[in-house]
Amino acid sequence: MDDCVLEYLRSLKESNVPNLKDYIDMQYEDIIDAFILRDPTRVALFHNVKSITISTFKEIVESSNITEYIINKRDIDWDSLTAHINRDREIRFETERIERLRYDINERTIQRRRDSSPARPARPSTPYIDTLVLKAAISDWRISNPNSFEVLEFGILDLVTDPNPGTMAVLKNNLDTILSIIPDMRINEASVSSAKKIAYEVVKGLTIKTEEPFEDQLKKAIQYAKINSNNSNNERRKRKERKIVLKLINVYRRQFRNGRNLLKEEQTEGNYIASFLAPLFDRLLRDMVEIDWMWGETKTKSAQHIDNDVLDDGERRSSSTNVDGKVTLSTTGMELCIIEVSGPPEVKNYTHFGNDRRKLAINMKKAFRYIIYKNKSGTKNLLKRMTIYGLQFYERKLYIYALKMPQWGVYLFQQEKELQMPMEPTTVKTDVPHMVKALWQLKCKLSQSAVTITSYLESNDNDTSSDNSQAHGTPTKKQKRNKRSSTDFSQRDQPNTV
Repeated sequence: MDDCVLEYLRSLKESNVPNLKDYIDMQYEDIIDAFILRDPTRVALFHNVKSITISTFKEIVESSNITEYIINKRDIDWDSLTAHINRDREIRFETERIERLRYDINERTIQRRRDSSPARPARPSTPYIDTLVLKAAISDWRISNPNSFEVLEFGILDLVTDPNPGTMAVLKNNLDTILSIIPDMRINEASVSSAKKIAYEVVKGLTIKTEEPFEDQLKKAIQYAKINSNNSNNERRKRKERKIVLKLINVYRRQFRNGRNLLKEEQTEGNYIASFLAPLFDRLLRDMVEIDWMWGETKTKSAQHIDNDVLDDGERRSSSTNVDGKVTLSTTGMELCIIEVSGPPEVKNYTHFGNDRRKLAINMKKAFRYIIYKNKSGTKNLLKRMTIYGLQFYERKLYIYALKMPQWGVYLFQQEKELQMPMEPTTVKTDVPHMVKALWQLKCKLSQSAVTITSYLESNDNDTSSDNSQAHGTPTKKQKRNKRSSTDFSQRDQPNTV
């Protein structure tokens, strides 16, 4: 818990006086984590949470040579904090129990396979997955699971659905290997932290227990922040960053009208997009000249091409239904992000959610393959750093997915983020800063992805890249596979081992 206080103190301006309530509001999630780590097996008690939080705050503040601080303990909802600690502790305990059980089952399964399999040659020092062996395993799995709903049916390794029998059966004990060859994407974390801090500064003074309507309070807070931004001496980039964050929060504010919360009222999916999601992303992406975005039922450019492509033997094609939105390169129209809205926030339909997630994965692979098709002589090493993103809105959450190809022909579908969208005024102090942080991370990643895709499209390599693994469904026509062209790339790219 000491680190929570120190991080809070570092975020303060020199003129600000440390304030216990501000500290708890700003570090709420971290304080919960600290209490759970302190004693993960014991139920937290009200008086312990209160006394430990106050004493730790005072001790760290005073040890930092700060003599003036505010202990406004009566303004803090200690019951709510204690309840959150106990709720999260129970969830984590149960999650860890399930994970341990899965791990034990997986270890026993792997050991049985090792005991029944002949000894294999030692792996090379550089991690890799034998693409030909993997594709053969996927093909065998398809034959034995003709009615499966898994995206593995379309040649996509699924690390989102857990547990995933198909992907784990195909990978066997190679999961760690495939994860180790995924390059990291570096983004400007300082900019992300700054955006979150700006959002917190706007909402930290809001209070629900007052006669003044919440929407009026939030409007005044935004206006006050705008005045401070215009009068500040910050560099132009910082002022621009602040204005974008304020516009994002203002979109959220407009969901509260005449004492009503439109996000919690019955509405259609189209109205949810038009009134909240479309304005939110318009404010987020408007300054990015390298990309465009579109909302509304539409078929992706990549799907239009690939669905009309000729199939190899053994391949399948999906009939791509329309998606709810997409983000594209402004110069070429190439998709770098696919969007699905699985109903308005108050509607629960897990079947709809599962179908949309599957549709996202398939269309993300098609977008990836279409980029390769547009420059068959591109530098293949750039493909390892390329990412196609998928966004899915379901109930009150945003799920951010990524599709990557860490090795030629190996498509990996992962979940990068699960975000609680701000819906309730009671949680605005935590939900709004977290939303801004996640959206800013997405903004940075889309920018980086646009750069990587453009670099690939403009590159030239002596090797030609041709992907024989399709995102596909029922074939209308089959041709004989050219065996040399289907394996030549993999053979050049892989060591000469099985």
